[in-house]
Amino acid sequence: MQSLNPLNSRDLKKIKIMLFEQFGIEEADLDYTFYINKKGKIYLINNAVKNVDLEQYRIDSLGMYFGTVSNYDGKIGEKNKQQEIRLSIEGSQMLGPKATKNIIDITEEQRKQWMKGIDLPYNTDILGFALIKYGNDFLGCGKKRGDILLNFLPKSRRILCDD
Repeated sequence: MQSLNPLNSRDLKKIKIMLFEQFGIEEADLDYTFYINKKGKIYLINNAVKNVDLEQYRIDSLGMYFGTVSNYDGKIGEKNKQQEIRLSIEGSQMLGPKATKNIIDITEEQRKQWMKGIDLPYNTDILGFALIKYGNDFLGCGKKRGDILLNFLPKSRRILCDD
């Protein structure tokens, strides 16, 4: 594989530490094979993929997009770089129910704005990435900048019309 590299157990442990420090997730059922690309995007796939010789294929993505490591330059857990993990929508849905901190509950009106990709005015003491939650549903991650909650919802997943 040219652009995806498997995460070893040491790097996976660092990911688990990031999840604990950012979201208070102590026990994450991560019994998958994890791959990371050059941009720090993490994908997970069923462990059965280990039985397939992927070297003969040119693969840019594999499995489910789980999240992105910020400030990634080929190493996870750099001491001189502040790295965080931003979970995808699916990553937040997998691990959100196990999170104990940095969760922002939003209202119905805010949910409509969020799903359109609009940044939300929001005053919070949370630093770094936070899980966005509406009711029992996790909608991905946002990040506070000033009094604004930045929206990272991909354009391809935004809702364009009012409901």
